[in-house]
Amino acid sequence: MTFLLVLLSIVLRTGDAAAHQKSVSYSFWSLEGERVRVTARVTKLDLARLGGFSDLESEAGRDEAGRYLRSALELRAGGRPCRAVGEPRLVPSDANRLAYEWELRCESPGPLGLRCLLFAGVASAHLHFARVVRDGRREEHVFTGDSREWKIGNGESRPEKPSFLRYLTFGLEHILRGYDHLAFLLALLLIPQTLSQVAKTVTGFTLGHSATLALAALGWVRPESRAVEALIGFSVVLVSAENAWVFSGRPRAFSLGATLAVGSASVPGLVGLGHIPAASLVGLALFTFCYFEGMARSSGLRDARWVVAALFGLVHGFGFGAVLAEADLAPSEFLRALFAFNLGVEAGQLGVVLLVWPCLRGLVFGEGGVARVARAVGCGLVGGLGAFWFASRAYG
Repeated sequence: MTFLLVLLSIVLRTGDAAAHQKSVSYSFWSLEGERVRVTARVTKLDLARLGGFSDLESEAGRDEAGRYLRSALELRAGGRPCRAVGEPRLVPSDANRLAYEWELRCESPGPLGLRCLLFAGVASAHLHFARVVRDGRREEHVFTGDSREWKIGNGESRPEKPSFLRYLTFGLEHILRGYDHLAFLLALLLIPQTLSQVAKTVTGFTLGHSATLALAALGWVRPESRAVEALIGFSVVLVSAENAWVFSGRPRAFSLGATLAVGSASVPGLVGLGHIPAASLVGLALFTFCYFEGMARSSGLRDARWVVAALFGLVHGFGFGAVLAEADLAPSEFLRALFAFNLGVEAGQLGVVLLVWPCLRGLVFGEGGVARVARAVGCGLVGGLGAFWFASRAYG
């Protein structure tokens, strides 16, 4: 198992950028005649991981990142690029993001088009939300890895807006490329369950993440994004550890060992390292102890799985909601987008469950040697993934 985890960590060092599914950036384009004012923002994490900018705390590094954004977001008029006026200027933003402003001159007549090449060839899951305001008309578009060009509507055409189907597709892609969410679902399903218990588990996860998805998308609750990402990894580790505990006979000493393991993660935080306060990590250790002690006293472990799924679904919902929270959608579009996006997430989640659960019944839920090996490897690999995500997001 040690060999498997080491090998997995080596592989993920190169694949981690592509696996990070919540890669989102935004731009606002204000057109007044030939003059165009652009504001764009992107997370420092995406710039470092996907763009290769390692020194974003220095002035030179931030200037280089601004020039990259300007070159990757290209406005064309009549088929010719609009001319840049001056250099991109850094504008105030929160601690996790960089925001820039710059000006363009579109001196050629003809239709307008926008091209987005941000992280092209590096992160196919990256989403870029663009909004154009011209003559009082607002038009919006979402760029994906498969859609890099947008022909901006002229004054006689209807503004192009992402449709219900488009947001549904975003939600579907988000869950299918959200490997941490899928790993959590897989961990929940590794314990032998009946079809009705699986339905309860999936429903619990749905209720949990739907609630916080709406809260985050509405902007009512906005937790620190790095902490949310780390907690999603922690949820994968904890459920995988619980699976291993069940398969090994539910030893009473397990809760103490798991608590010490989680508590050790707080040591770097005590000296100011990482992105999560040490007190929060100590709280996770206490939660882990109470969790396993409570499960040790529970006779209906499988029936309690839906509660576990719902609780951790609350954390995962903040990860889902981050995509819509900063899109700043028009009020008339927000509810439609939220419903379509969540529906896409649920459709993808249900499809994965319907595909995976029958395979698990035949491979993992038996009593033979093959089933025991499959359970051990499954718990180890999924738990190793969760540990990698937690450590890299909390301290990376």
